[in-house]
Amino acid sequence: MLRSVKDCLGIEGRYHHHPPVLPDGRALESGVTVVIPTWNGAGLLAACLGCVAAQELRPSRTLVVDNASTDATEEVVRGFQGIHLTRLAENVGYSGALASVFSQVRTAYVAVLNNDARPEPDWLSRLARHLDTGPRRGCAFPLTVREDGTIDTAGDLITLAGFGYKRGHRCRDLSPAPAGVLVCAPGVAPLYRTAAVVAAGGWDPGLHSQWDDLDLGIRLWLLGWDSILDEGVRVVHYQGSSSSRRVRTREFLAARNEMVVLLKTMPPGVCALMAPAHVSYLALSLCSHIIQGTAPAFLAGKAAGIASLGAIIAARRRLTPSRTLHVRQLDRRWMRVWWGLSRLGGRHAPGVP
Repeated sequence: MLRSVKDCLGIEGRYHHHPPVLPDGRALESGVTVVIPTWNGAGLLAACLGCVAAQELRPSRTLVVDNASTDATEEVVRGFQGIHLTRLAENVGYSGALASVFSQVRTAYVAVLNNDARPEPDWLSRLARHLDTGPRRGCAFPLTVREDGTIDTAGDLITLAGFGYKRGHRCRDLSPAPAGVLVCAPGVAPLYRTAAVVAAGGWDPGLHSQWDDLDLGIRLWLLGWDSILDEGVRVVHYQGSSSSRRVRTREFLAARNEMVVLLKTMPPGVCALMAPAHVSYLALSLCSHIIQGTAPAFLAGKAAGIASLGAIIAARRRLTPSRTLHVRQLDRRWMRVWWGLSRLGGRHAPGVP
């Protein structure tokens, strides 16, 4: 099954742990580097780069990472001055693209921006102030909204059952996060302290995409770095429709990487306490995937996670946390959250990620 994943979806089946090349933290200068991964996004990229050019805090450098696009991405980048383009030989996904250029970052802060995101002019300046005034803040991130004005995400939360979800997704107003629950920065438009990302080991290229932002967020927190949401900074996130192949790829990676990230970051005691809820969640999710017709990709992802246990253990050994994670920092309303997120029986309630 796993050998055919590459032919069917164009990605490796098993998770492979390849530590990325990291920048030299001793040589960092003041300023911000903006990194924009893209894949066949020429139609979105021009507006995104225009928003970067309009920032009150001008980036020291803007890097566009092209994941082997076959469209006019190169021509779009040439239309802007001072943009550095890195073309990759194959599509290595979102986290793979970030890991491939992270060694080129020479500034104290690094911002990650989706090519379909439209930040306001104060995006970088306001987020940078949060990092300037908080020496243990590893990340600051904006409120991401959709075209219709509803919330896309106000951060990623993890439930007791071991799945992540977008806080406030498709809601008009933002409710307070559950008290004491860990909130990780989503990958749409966060600003990171480069030294914090270096300490955490950088983006994991083996994840390709899906769960890569949660993976980094958990590792940052375990190493003593905090994240902060600025609700006054808004970034519009334009999400396009997906082809059937991309849906299968997303479902496969989400199923695999969910297992990879939980096993490589969660303390053993927390994993044990999560197990009953997680097993129940997997059974419910399988029913939902059967109804949606995505069960083969879901099952293949879980099989790939099991086959990757050796690489997961190797990745886990590289993480030396300075603080632990407790069950009370996970959202314990997992059944209510799952039902709101699922499409089981045709249900499509607010909160679908």
